[in-house]
Amino acid sequence: MRGDQRARELGAFLQARRRALRPSAAGFPGDEAYRRTTGLRREEVAELAYISVNFYTRIEQGRRSASEGVLNAIADALCLNDQERKYVIELSQQFGASDHEYPLEEVPRPVYRTMLEATGMPPTLVIGRRMDVLGWNQAFTRLGFDFAQVPPAERNIVWLAFVNEEYRSLQVYPVDGGRAAVGILRREYSMTPWSASLKELVDNLSARSEEFRRCWSEHTVAF
Repeated sequence: MRGDQRARELGAFLQARRRALRPSAAGFPGDEAYRRTTGLRREEVAELAYISVNFYTRIEQGRRSASEGVLNAIADALCLNDQERKYVIELSQQFGASDHEYPLEEVPRPVYRTMLEATGMPPTLVIGRRMDVLGWNQAFTRLGFDFAQVPPAERNIVWLAFVNEEYRSLQVYPVDGGRAAVGILRREYSMTPWSASLKELVDNLSARSEEFRRCWSEHTVAF
């Protein structure tokens, strides 16, 4: 079931944040070098969130839903930032949402096309929901990168950030930019786990870039 897919995404995110959190940051003293696992233990998260270990374990395994109050308590335990907390609540509310696939082709709204054609505009891009580049103006092209020279299937910010060497060479901080783009893509992927087009994009990126695979496995999200 697709709701189960969202539950698994939520569980995987919580697990990634748990493993990335230093125990001292969560209020657990001691020498972290002697801990058998990285990050917090499930028992410690459950203790901080005032729930049973079994309950938390089932949430993390994608086998149990939870109320917003419980999820906020878990977010507190894991020291989630505002965006991460919003993502947890948003994803949990999507369990029963209706399913749909993206249209075969996203196109810029008329107002955006007018903006791109206007003279005197600064460098501008129009980005779709899965980070596809839907349009750009001549001012952006003058920065040194022409999307018209890129195959349409590769006009995607995440693809360019991890695979296209010309695009990467123009970025001051290509790793940071790529990581931010992955965060946006991860959120969209989690909200629509049935999307064949998104799955294909992630699979192709994973096959082409070890750096992307590493960023994707971190379950970072951005809005």
